[in-house]
Amino acid sequence: MTRRTILENPLFNIPAIAFGLCLAIALLSALLGLGRPNVNVAIALDLSNSTGDLANFEQPGSVMFEEIAAVKAYLERSNTTLDRPNQIKVFGFAGQTEPLTESFKADPEAVETEMLAKLSDPTLAGRLETERTDLNLAITDATNALLQVSDRCRELLVVTDGKPSTPLDPSLLAQIVAQGIKIHSIFVGVAPEDLAEAGQMSLTTGGLSLASEASELASSLQEKLFGSINSNIKWIIFWLGMAWIALMWMVILPLDRWVFQGMFGLRIDMAGRAAVSHALFWTTATLIAVWKFATIPFIKPC
Repeated sequence: MTRRTILENPLFNIPAIAFGLCLAIALLSALLGLGRPNVNVAIALDLSNSTGDLANFEQPGSVMFEEIAAVKAYLERSNTTLDRPNQIKVFGFAGQTEPLTESFKADPEAVETEMLAKLSDPTLAGRLETERTDLNLAITDATNALLQVSDRCRELLVVTDGKPSTPLDPSLLAQIVAQGIKIHSIFVGVAPEDLAEAGQMSLTTGGLSLASEASELASSLQEKLFGSINSNIKWIIFWLGMAWIALMWMVILPLDRWVFQGMFGLRIDMAGRAAVSHALFWTTATLIAVWKFATIPFIKPC
């Protein structure tokens, strides 16, 4: 069997076409961001006394001020970068939790206006009970809001100084995992060596956990958490997997003729079975790997 005969054989050129298409989709996805999921993000901001004075939240120098600036930066990044911006709802928490926006919105100006108006309410500090930090309640209220969303991926972003009044409830985290919600967290002032313990809620739910200085909150939200929340890596893995499967079927004839018959001296029937078995093995192994790491992203994108 000559090289020209192989190239003209449908058993070679049909998988070759499929290989080229799948590889092109994977590369375009990496370059253009194709396949990014639709996402709803609940952002929970620690507004307890340890992060600043709520009555002076607009004055620079406090963690609270930087938290609010980081939310504004995230909103702007979402609006300018994504074809389908994140739908965002902001919560403030301390001993109690209060929604700072009424609903999930993609409009950065509307979210910012509502948030600043709520923060300016002089009665907010009393309702929040700012002398305490109940992280369990904040996570519960934010996830309950996310559970009202059924057609988008659901992500919870927590910004805190890592000083909760009570430890996290393991049963609450188990429930969140079952509900398919990821918790991403940024801890201000937490040493990197203490991050694993502080960020257990993120590690348990499959989210990202970061330690940050207050002045770097905006860049942490924009560069690191934004990329994680809006990643299309599942889409890229899926199409690379399909390209690999197509390649394994594309090389059946070369393996049959030049490897199993030419190099190993197998009979033509044995060589054919060996080449097909090779393709079937890699098809099965690749599908298992893709299902584990990416599922089927256009059916289950989250």
